[in-house]
Amino acid sequence: MTDAVTKILIVEHDSNDIELIQRELKKGNIKHVTEIVETENAYINALRNFAPDIILCDYSLPAFNGLAAFEIREKISPDTPFIFVSGTIGEENSIELIRNGVTDFALKDKLFSLSVKVNRALKEAKEAQKKQAVEKALIQSEINLRAIFESTDTGLLLIDTNFKIISFNKQVNHFAEKSFGFPFRENVSFIEMFMPERQGEFNDMLDKVLKGETINYETTYPLTNGKIIWYKIKGNPVLNQGRNVIGICVTIDNITARKKSEQKLIKVNRLYYFISQINQMIVHITDEQTLFKEACNIAIDIGKFRMAWIGMIDEETKKVIPVMHAGEESGYLSKIKVIPLDTEPKEKGPVGTAMRENRHIICNNIETDPLMAPWKAEALNRGYRSLIALPIKKFGKIAGAFSLYSSELNFFDDAEIALLDEVTGDISFALENYEKEEQRKRTEEIIHEREQSLSSIYNTTADIIFVLEIEKSERYLFSSVNNAFVRTTGIPHNAVIGKYVNDIVPQPSLNLVLEKYKEAIEQKKIVRWEETSDYPNGRLTGEVSVSPTFDKTGNCIRLVGAVHDITER
Repeated sequence: MTDAVTKILIVEHDSNDIELIQRELKKGNIKHVTEIVETENAYINALRNFAPDIILCDYSLPAFNGLAAFEIREKISPDTPFIFVSGTIGEENSIELIRNGVTDFALKDKLFSLSVKVNRALKEAKEAQKKQAVEKALIQSEINLRAIFESTDTGLLLIDTNFKIISFNKQVNHFAEKSFGFPFRENVSFIEMFMPERQGEFNDMLDKVLKGETINYETTYPLTNGKIIWYKIKGNPVLNQGRNVIGICVTIDNITARKKSEQKLIKVNRLYYFISQINQMIVHITDEQTLFKEACNIAIDIGKFRMAWIGMIDEETKKVIPVMHAGEESGYLSKIKVIPLDTEPKEKGPVGTAMRENRHIICNNIETDPLMAPWKAEALNRGYRSLIALPIKKFGKIAGAFSLYSSELNFFDDAEIALLDEVTGDISFALENYEKEEQRKRTEEIIHEREQSLSSIYNTTADIIFVLEIEKSERYLFSSVNNAFVRTTGIPHNAVIGKYVNDIVPQPSLNLVLEKYKEAIEQKKIVRWEETSDYPNGRLTGEVSVSPTFDKTGNCIRLVGAVHDITER
């Protein structure tokens, strides 16, 4: 960070997005002034008059589009950093745009990285300006050339029109020693330094520079130790006073760290999306088999894994049985056979070990990892290069494992592992919920069956049964009566349910009834008596009993009564 004020040109039509971008810039402590445009004419005027230090541009605009904006910038201000800020740009598009010269991209739903990318782009732009100054200085003086050559971290060399090396700095010589195994030498062919299969590629590149073009070229090259390094190569024509090409200035930068960072960001974003899709799927899926199927499919389609499978423990055999897979399986699971959990640790592979030790197990190089020795050949034949086995738990107990295979060596690092642990945690949570739901359904079925049984008994018994809810002021409300009540009294259900005792029981029996109810409540016991009353079906004499029901606070809330008909006795 410096005290300089950065001029930022924002190409955006959505006021909400503009506000979010400015908020992120402020949070990143970037001192800046902004010019906001959304049409092509306004954009061209801003490039010429506002002269921005950096451009933040939406990919899709109503008036014109981000690609057109980038092409205009290439003509008017090619050295100004250009960052796409969009919600519609895809992963493949992003990579292609960066290859074509776009400085960077930021997704609108992940703007937390914007200030970092802006600072990095500004820093790289300043470094690019320094390189341009270096390249111009080379033409002016061999003395200045040597001084600048040795003071920069960029590899620099001059070659003539026959591609013979004229001069170079120590940084480019360091590149030669690591890549070729020997240093550069003056007056030898630059092209012939490269391996034969790559010479045509570099020859074509330099031919373009001899024609007056400036080339920017990103490529990989193997080191003598077998590692692959990313380089950015820039070639500028060296002109004499007559504007004729008399040589080529080549700059070489090791951009491996940047490339790895870009790849890492893409991979982490992909895994975040993977988790998001898993969680959305969990919300809508209600059974275990569909959960497993969709989890494996998402791992392949979104996570871009080579193969994914889920194995669950058979409680009878204590073996891990594959229950679902997706991706490039090609019979692999039949080759590895069933995984036992009761063998010695040394006989277990990554899946068995993950389940036995209740932790994720990583094989970042299947070819050399001893855990994969028995299955190495089958795995490599199917393009598997690294894998992770993640235990699945249910109510704290290991129930299975989720295994993911990548076609990349050393795919899994701490960030990926943490995200994938989260995925299996979500799957475990879903499985627990499914089981709880099954238990709830079983309980409801049992309760329903019991209620059906009780209802059958309630309505088939010969004795009258009734239920009274107790309201304030000692009022008793009929909430239920059985079929015997209706049959014996001649009063239908709809005429008694919801009515008070005073409305149903006639005098003189009513006073006796109310007295007995009060006695049952006060003494908290079953009270019995004989009672004769007149009802629509005639006079009824019965042996009556009532039982009080109390809540947790000791208040009587209900009376359950029964009447045995003794009229004929």
